[in-house]
Order: sequence, then C-alpha cells, then structure tokens
Amino acid sequence: LPESEIRHTLEPANRCRCTLADSVMRSGRPLVVSDAHRPPLWTPTVGTGYIHSWVGVPLRNEKGVIGVINADKREAAYYTEKDVQVLSAFADQAAVVLEKAGLAGKLRRLHLDTILALVRAFEFRDPFTSGHSRRVADLAEELGQTLGLSAAELNALREGGLLHDIGKIGVSDAILLKPGELSAEERAIIQT
Repeated sequence: LPESEIRHTLEPANRCRCTLADSVMRSGRPLVVSDAHRPPLWTPTVGTGYIHSWVGVPLRNEKGVIGVINADKREAAYYTEKDVQVLSAFADQAAVVLEKAGLAGKLRRLHLDTILALVRAFEFRDPFTSGHSRRVADLAEELGQTLGLSAAELNALREGGLLHDIGKIGVSDAILLKPGELSAEERAIIQT
C-alpha cells in the first residue's frame, strides 16, 4: 500500500487512544506500517515496544468486520503487498471457519432445546415423574465422568438419560396414569 494510504487509515494517537488493530477494525481495510515507532501512528500497549513493522487485515463475514488478523516484526519495512494478500486469504478462510463454528454451536443449542422440549412434553403428562429424566441424565453423566468417558460420549450419555422415557409420548393417559398394576395387554403397549 502507498505510504499516503497507510497514513490516511490511521487517526493521530493524540486524538484516538487506539491500536493499529483498532484502526483496521474501524476502516475495514488492510494496513501495513513500515515503522510503527514514528509518531503519531499508534498508541503502544504493554509489551509492544519492540514492534517496528506491522501488518493487519480485517476478518469479515456478511455482517461486516468481526476482527483483525495481524503480524508484527522487530525489523522496519518488513511487510509487503504480497504479505497483505497472503494474510487476507488466511483471514477469509478463518472467517469462514469462525462462521461455521458459530452455526455448529447454534445447531447444538437447537438440538438440545428440542430434546428438552420433548422431555418437558412427556413430563408434563405425568407430573409424578417430573424431573426424573434430568436426574437420570445427571446420574448418567456423573457415572460417565467416573469411567473417564470423552466429552462426546458424556454428551451422548446425557442425551440418552434425558430421552430414556421418550416412549411415554405415544402411550395413552389411561395406561400411563393408571393407578395399580397394568394388564398384560397394557404392559405390551408400553413395551412396544
């Protein structure tokens, strides 16, 4: 980037207590600084006094700039336009990964919310067992931790504990809430 463009993207440090990354965030444009020690380019923070060369590029998603990826060096005039291109390509990939991770997290939350809605539905029909599925899930998870299961295995165990009575949804209230013993026919309905 031309020196004039670099200076144009930065606000003088005396007007803005900002870092170089703040400047990239606000402008949404890559920034290469050949010698960061020339005032008033930036406001140094603790542990950054060694920096002479600096390059930063915005991390973007469809909503705009979500962060900055930057690199720094002790040598002056180290980074070039080629470095901006490489770092920008990396930033584009990183933004996609972050977006997918966010979507995966939302999908996991939706999955758990669906399970909990099902649990509430069958516990609502049988108030006598309210909270039973959560207690089973808690005990199953505790047992899994004792056995040293992985996080994925613990998650599956917890979900199994929550859903172990899911079959109640298909059983009529006459059978599900019947006081006393079930007939052989009623027991067969529950077991299917």
